[in-house]
Amino acid sequence: VDVTTLFGNLLENAMQATQKCSGERYIKVYIRNYNEMISIRIENSIEKEVKIKDGRPVSAGGKGTGIGCLNVERCVEKYGGSVLYKNGDGKFYSDVILNR
Repeated sequence: VDVTTLFGNLLENAMQATQKCSGERYIKVYIRNYNEMISIRIENSIEKEVKIKDGRPVSAGGKGTGIGCLNVERCVEKYGGSVLYKNGDGKFYSDVILNR
């Protein structure tokens, strides 16, 4: 259930963002194992930079972050991990670290 929650929410956000792109559209998923941790990065194309407030992406309508980001945070905290969202060069990144 936790894996479904994590990937389901992050990939849904990425798909919504790429659908708004007029140019190249892509979603890349990277998963790596480091010692006793798992690193996950979801990178996707964006049309315009996503506003990030208090460490969370803000919806384009400005009505908040939605329940998806909160679900991701709960899942990540359960495994003593962290999540970081950032923008750059027409890309949006969701970086997750989980302890095994």
